[in-house]
Amino acid sequence: MVGITVLDVAAPPRLPTPATAQFGVGVTGYSFGPDVHVIDRLGLDDPLTARFRIDRPGFIGHEKPIPKAWLAARVATGPVDPEVFGGDGLATPLHESRGDRFDEDVAIAREVLDCEPLRELRNATTEPFTPGRALSNLWRAPGLTRLVVPPAPADARDELC
Repeated sequence: MVGITVLDVAAPPRLPTPATAQFGVGVTGYSFGPDVHVIDRLGLDDPLTARFRIDRPGFIGHEKPIPKAWLAARVATGPVDPEVFGGDGLATPLHESRGDRFDEDVAIAREVLDCEPLRELRNATTEPFTPGRALSNLWRAPGLTRLVVPPAPADARDELC
């Protein structure tokens, strides 16, 4: 397919597959159909990305692009070249891994994804919606609503793990 990069690495068990990470997920996401998991790279409808802390407001709706280290941690279990993800469009990056720290940032982000607050968020937003899940989500809603994730993986580990 034109415009689609296929990663030749294993997906983590927590990622529903097939999956894609996109900007502008409205029509594009709809066109993929209900069997493709779409990660919104701007966080408008992504539970994790929407919770990234921003230090200064930017272009509304385009101010929380998922940092590439976090995206790599979410979609792959092995090494990923950050260049395969392209740029951030109109958005200002929230965090950029400096120099040769990308792989280290990815490893830290993978660790943080399994820390309690983000595991709880993932369960609340991806588990089958049963009466028990509805009650659990209602109970956890205040804490999950206030959850803020630092965009730098090391800072997120310090605050959330």
